[in-house]
Formats: sequence, structure tokens, C-alpha cells
Amino acid sequence: EMNHIEPFDSNRTWSMRFCPGGNICSFVGRFGDAVAINDVSVPRDNSQTDSFGMHELWQWIAVNTELHDPLEGNPYMIQQAGSDMTKDIQPFFSPSIASHCSNKKHQCSFGTWAQQGTLLSEFDSSLLFYTRYTDCGSGVVEIVNVMHNTADPSSDVEYNKQHMVNWINTPWAGISGSILRDVLLSNTNGTSTLQKPLLSLMEGKKTWLHETGGYTTFAEGIKIDPEKSLFPIPCGDGRGPELPCSSYNGQLRLVVLGNNTCEPSVAHVEAWDENIHSLMLTKSAVVKTGCMDCQLVFKNERTGVTIDVVSVLHWAWNGDKMFFTPVNTLTSEDINAVFFDGDVISVWQSSNQLPVTILSPAVVPFDLPCGDDEGRGVPCPVKVKLVISKDNACAKSTIHTVKRGRYTLKLELKQTVVIRTGCSACPLLFVNERTGDSVEVTGVMHWAWLGNIIFFNTKRKTTPADINSIFFEGDEILVKHAIYGKREEDNLALTFVHGTGKELEDPKNTWMGRRGFMRSGVSLESNEQMNFFSLTLPVTVNPGDTFVKRQYIITDRLKGMDERASSLVNDTYQNIITLADPMFSRVVRLFSNDQNRFGVIVGNDVCGDQDAKVQCEGSTTPQFGKRRLFVITCGDQSYVGSNLYHFSPNRESYAVPLPLRPYVCSGQVGIKPQWSLLGYFEEGSCDYLKNAHYDSLFCTTPKTRMWVEAIVDASGFTTNIPPTVPGEDLFRFGLGAISPPTESASIADYEEISAIVKSGAAQQLAPLFLRLVSPAFFLGLILIHT
Repeated sequence: EMNHIEPFDSNRTWSMRFCPGGNICSFVGRFGDAVAINDVSVPRDNSQTDSFGMHELWQWIAVNTELHDPLEGNPYMIQQAGSDMTKDIQPFFSPSIASHCSNKKHQCSFGTWAQQGTLLSEFDSSLLFYTRYTDCGSGVVEIVNVMHNTADPSSDVEYNKQHMVNWINTPWAGISGSILRDVLLSNTNGTSTLQKPLLSLMEGKKTWLHETGGYTTFAEGIKIDPEKSLFPIPCGDGRGPELPCSSYNGQLRLVVLGNNTCEPSVAHVEAWDENIHSLMLTKSAVVKTGCMDCQLVFKNERTGVTIDVVSVLHWAWNGDKMFFTPVNTLTSEDINAVFFDGDVISVWQSSNQLPVTILSPAVVPFDLPCGDDEGRGVPCPVKVKLVISKDNACAKSTIHTVKRGRYTLKLELKQTVVIRTGCSACPLLFVNERTGDSVEVTGVMHWAWLGNIIFFNTKRKTTPADINSIFFEGDEILVKHAIYGKREEDNLALTFVHGTGKELEDPKNTWMGRRGFMRSGVSLESNEQMNFFSLTLPVTVNPGDTFVKRQYIITDRLKGMDERASSLVNDTYQNIITLADPMFSRVVRLFSNDQNRFGVIVGNDVCGDQDAKVQCEGSTTPQFGKRRLFVITCGDQSYVGSNLYHFSPNRESYAVPLPLRPYVCSGQVGIKPQWSLLGYFEEGSCDYLKNAHYDSLFCTTPKTRMWVEAIVDASGFTTNIPPTVPGEDLFRFGLGAISPPTESASIADYEEISAIVKSGAAQQLAPLFLRLVSPAFFLGLILIHT
């Protein structure tokens, strides 16, 4: 847990708690806890009714899009938090391989072996995630993430394909909508725009990072200007989805341009050997499609005179010319005698059978299409009308209330366009346009299911009788945004400063080939609204590569947040580091007297056991030709090597191969493995200690410095990351230049350790080691596994 208390401004005070994977599972500001917790009693989605999500929803996710196949039950999605639970298997949190907090540096750092998002996946995971959180003061938290792919670089194309990731969420974050209701998207000019209404999880808006200001803000409910409170009622085309009312390139209108503009289409006649004509139109929508073999009637709206048409090849080629086939008895002269400049042609369906006469009656109106962006004819959007069909038309929707976990009512409407979508988390007012009476609505599930029922959510205190006392047969519902909320100066906010993906514009960039994007929206999988935020980078991290990213979180008042966030955007950073890049490293040596017990020394220190011999030597960071080395324990068994699944059951021994089960110690009921990273060594060089146990006190002396600094700090990737990462740089927002805290432990601390060791009271060492002895993380050693 990390805490910050701002002495003179409680709006900048915060508290963070961390999950086993090093991801944030609680972020409490003055507004409350911003992290949305999934309700495990509600399925994640309809396709996986037996699967439930991890509780921790602020995390990194890495996907191999070439192998990811969730529809076939074989996803490839590695989650920092761990694996989702099922009905039969509890969630498996990504194992912690390191954790350390420093009051002097105002930092907490974590390392984890990230797991496949489902335990049913046949794929393994070779990703180590490292996260460092730094309290910069004044409500600002710096977050540095390192994702290292520990798989070995190979010339085998299939191996590399199976062990790379190329789609990274940095992060995926679920924000409690009951705490921070509104989302503001930053603009390139340093301002932000309120997103109203919020779209659903699947329909969430996709925005390219370079089109933003580099940050996204979540705020308490923002008060809306009453003059701008009218909600834009959606349109649909009758097929179910919601469409913008101004969608497509316009609705087709058949208005004749000029006199005597109908003529045979020579090219079409030669190609089709049919009586095909063209007619010039006033420019409207481009609709290149037609209605083949349709028996239609073209009617002059001015005179009422009609002609019969067999087919329409193109309604409006280039928007100004129609190609059609009239009955064989009609010539161009006949048609020019019916339609003149400015005449409007309406289209009707004919009930007559061929042959037909020039004055066949028009009986059924034909709906002219609209043109989409590619010139195809599509149904035109129609605005839904919410008109009550009868008195007492409202009732409770029990099935929706039970299935969705939200109190849901339904209201019968007069037939309108079918729109099955809704506005799930929209605080609205349903206003009786006749009387002005209104009711508060917390969301709309379906605007017009079957075209005659609206399903909506209210607070449980609102009953169907309350609705029926406001709306009667024939009343029309006017929909408005609920205007309740706080003024900007009274509103609290949380901002993610993620950057704009400026690295793509760097001429030296060789790793970022496509632009990143973000999505925000709302999910209602439980009784609590969750506003989600995902930052997606289509970046390929191959075996041996390391991806580094720095970003920030700010908690403060909404007023002034744009200025604060904008000032940090240029300090965001991301990069790919390969094994060919120069990387700082220190030597790691494993000491032992036998094959049963060993200790570890980093750097040039001497092992306290003078008789111990160096059995193998490696490095604290990845180096070419070296592999990860772990010590893994299962009960009283120990393994030192590179196989992270060493103690897992052999899935190939079953008739039907089982998924990998890293959470199981084969043959040991109720015992789970524990993993600790030792460093990077030549494969097989430590085999002498293959079954030895790590002893954290084996090499301890009062002078032994047993922590290893993170690779993202001054002793690590400093040469590869701009100088704002190391701790000696400026901390922002009023703190001024802060010198780096000393890394040396006090003499008193070492004397205390020495005294405890001499007394034999080893159990008293735990709190001191948590303070002094850092487990290796960020690609370093594990010396103490907390």
C-alpha cells in the first residue's frame, strides 16, 4: 500500500493498494475508491456464462492476435492480474516474483510472472511484468511499466510466432461509475470534451492517440447547462442497431434535372440487350445500387401521371443520373413527355402483372434508399418516436432485472422504428411533453425492442405505478440529460496521462509501426456502473525484447486539470529494448557448499560463508546467450532452472491433453508453487544446484547489501530512457528539485540485523528485510521472496 497526504489540499491526497500482480486494485482519493470491482456473481458475457473476471481491473494485457481464438475456446491473452476464474477453478493471481517499497524514494516496485487470462488456454506465458510507482507529490503518481519477453530468440519462425505478443493494453482500467461518473476526452489544444452519452463496452468510441491531448479524465457528475440538456433521440433503419440520424451521404431524392434528359443508355443496351434508359437528376445521394426485377411505378408528384418500370440498375450514379428499364412499350420520348425539369418522382410498388400500360395504378409506396459512404443503397435512418400505446403501459421486466442484476421496467409504445440498442449508463429524465411531469432514469437497455417496447432502468423506489401515473395513452416522451451534478470548481477528478504516441513520428523509431488508440465507454455487468478505459498499442514484443512505458496518474479538482495534465504529456515515454541494445548489468553469483542449499550475492560482495564456492555466475538483467533462472518451490521440493512449469502436471500424459496448470504442484494436493527470479544465466550452468533450496541467510554479513535496484532506476535502463526517469530528476508540482535519497542502509540498521542473527531470533528479521533487503525485481535477483 502507498499513501500520500497533501498538507494543504486534501483533493490531492490519495491511497493505493496493490494486487499480487503489482497492478492497482484500489485507488482512493477524496472522491472515494476509483477502482471498479467486478461482481463475480454475474457472468462476464453471454458467450462464457461459466467464466468470471478478475476483481482487479487496472492492469496490462498482452495479446498474440495471430493465435488468439476465443471463439474456439483457445484464447491467447496474457493478463497482469492473473487468470479468470470458472465455476470449478478459483482465480489464479499472477505469481509475485518481487515486491519492495522505499519510504526514502517514495516508491513501490513489483515484479510478476503474468498468466494467460484463462486457465483453459493451451498456450504458455513467457512474460514478466514489472511496475514501479513513484509518489511525485501534489497528487501525481509516476508509473513505469516494463514488460520483458523471456522466451529465447530463435530462428524458428513458428516458435517466435507462438511466443510473441503484438497487441498491448497499457492499461485496461475499470473506473467506478458511481464514484467518477463522467469521462472527458482531451483535445490537441489542451482542453477536454465531455463524452455524452457514454457508449457500451462493445461500442466504445475508438480514438487515435495522436488526435488527443495525451490524457483522459474521469470526473464526478458534471452539471449540464439546462439549455443543452435535450438528449439526441437515436435513429434506426428497422434492422435493430442504432444509427446517427445524419448518417450516410444523404437520402435519395429523384428530382428531374432539365427537359428531355431521358435517353437510351447505349453502353447498357449493348451489354445487357435490354431497353435501358438514363435520366438526369438534381444532385442528391450517391446510390450506385438499384432494384433489379422490381415491378415499380414512377409517379410525377406534380401531375399524377405514372410510368411502369421493370428494373432499376442504378438509383443515382454519381448522385445525378438514374439508369432504369421501363416496360418495352415505352420510349425516351414517352418518358420525356411525362417528366420535366424540377418534377419530383415518387416510387411505388405495382400490383399489376406484365404486360402493363402506361397508366398502371400506383398502390404501395416504395421506400427510396439512402446512400452509404461507398455508394450502396441502404435503409434510411428513422428517428424513434416514444409515444405511449395505452394507459397503464408500464410493468416490471423481471427477466431483465434478474439476468442483468439491474432494476428494469418496460413501457409499451405505439409502433415505431426497431432499435434494440440503448444507452446503458445515461442519467436521463423522461419528460411528458404534454404535462411537463418527469421521472429519473438511470439507463436505457432497448429504445424500441420490436419497435413497440422500451426497456429502461430506474431506482428501485420508482414503481410501475409511478410511471403509469405520469404517462398515458398518446403521450410522447421527451428525453433529456439529467442536469444534476457539480460545478467544475467543485468537481473532483482522476486523470490518466498516457501520451500521444509521439514516438511514431521519431525518425529513429524502428519498432512502432502503427498508431495507438484508446477507447472509453461503460460496462454494466453488475449493479455498479463501470466506466472503462483502455489504451491499445499495436506493438510487437518478440522473444528477448523488453517494452518500457512511463505514464502518470493525477488526482485533483477538475478545474485546472487540463493544465496540469498537459504539462506532463511530454514526459510520457515508451520504447522497445532488444538484447542487442547496451544494458547495464551486475554480476550475480550462486554460492554453496553442496547440492542442498545455496545463497546469492550481487556485485562484488563476498559471501559470508567463507567455505562456500561459486557454482555459477550470471547477470541481473537480460543478456544475449543467457536465460531466465528461477528457484521454484513446491512444499519441501525445490527446482533451480528456466522451466517455469517444472512442477505442473504433465498434460501430454492424458488421452486428451489438458491445458497448462501452473497453479498445481503435481502430486501434492492443496500446495501451490512459489517462484523467485534469480537472474539470467547460461542454460545448464547452474545444474549442480538443480534441486537445491535457496537460503536467504546463507551469505549474510552485516556489510552485505542485499537489495538490487530496478532496471528502470539509475542502475538499469538509464541509457535507454530519457533522463526524467531516474530518481534524481525533478519531482513536479511544487516539490522542486529533490536530491535522490541515499541508497545506503544506516549503520544502526546493520547493527540491528547483526544482533538478531547472533541471538538466533531469525523470525525478527522479516520486518527489517522488508525495509532493507529488496527482493530482486525488474529483471534482477530474488533474494527474499515476500
